[in-house]
Amino acid sequence: MFLVADIIPLIIMIFLLVFIALAIIYYAFMRHQKKKMAEDVYELLVDYSKEKEILLSKTKLYEFDYILEDKTSKTYVKIIPNFQNYEILINSKTKWQIKKSANDDSNTMVEGIEIPMLKDVGDGSKEVKKLFIIYPSARMLMMAVNECEYEFIYPDTNVYDSTVLTYKELCYLVDSKNYDF
Repeated sequence: MFLVADIIPLIIMIFLLVFIALAIIYYAFMRHQKKKMAEDVYELLVDYSKEKEILLSKTKLYEFDYILEDKTSKTYVKIIPNFQNYEILINSKTKWQIKKSANDDSNTMVEGIEIPMLKDVGDGSKEVKKLFIIYPSARMLMMAVNECEYEFIYPDTNVYDSTVLTYKELCYLVDSKNYDF
């Protein structure tokens, strides 16, 4: 005959096993998403670099992911994961806010922006550009103009001397063969 005291530890053990299994599944799913993100962006940049005869290299310099280099310029590329397709509001050079919805009052910020945005990566020999790729997309991508006004960000928008694009926009631009970073 089972007593309540015997069942409670069993229920707790089952709950813990289910929780651990869900955590492992979530971790594996996120690793797969990040791997797919890296592969997708890399393949796109390889296609672009072959078309334009540009050298593509991987890097971890100042938290960037890639460097595109031609005779006159270097473009440092940083990938920003946004798997949930949230809104991204660029409030300042180093404060990029993530909003789940228009009613979201949280103060969640994009991580890893400060160093790439603030570092001067140029050595004076070539023009330096910075490209931030939001992967796969963003429901809205906007930049603060003043305290109460935002503007949409387009491929030709200067965002603190950088270019900010979604992966989907970048795919279109590379396919059109009418764009230089």
